[in-house]
Amino acid sequence: MFAPGSRAEVPIVGRVAGADGSVVAVSGQVDRLAVTGETVLIADYKTDRTVPRRLSEVADAYIVQLALYRAVLARIYSQQTIRAALIFTAGPNLIEVPGTAMEAALAAFMQRVTLK
Repeated sequence: MFAPGSRAEVPIVGRVAGADGSVVAVSGQVDRLAVTGETVLIADYKTDRTVPRRLSEVADAYIVQLALYRAVLARIYSQQTIRAALIFTAGPNLIEVPGTAMEAALAAFMQRVTLK
């Protein structure tokens, strides 16, 4: 995450399409971004006072946030694996969010958005 060539506070803007064709605009900032030959690493810092110790304790909104970033970056880095993590600074504690968790969170989010 902090290797030469990695970047801090990278703006991200794009669109994510749902299975039903609905589109959600995404605009945010990736706290850390590192691109290697095979992998894109994204991390988001969280300053929560209560620090989760495992993924099951992480707020759903945080996982959705990373899932949206991942979906936008996947359009640019289609040949690389995109990995994501949350860094809780008060721990400190790093929790990697598996791709399957982000996929499920994104699907649930897109379904909620299209029902409105």
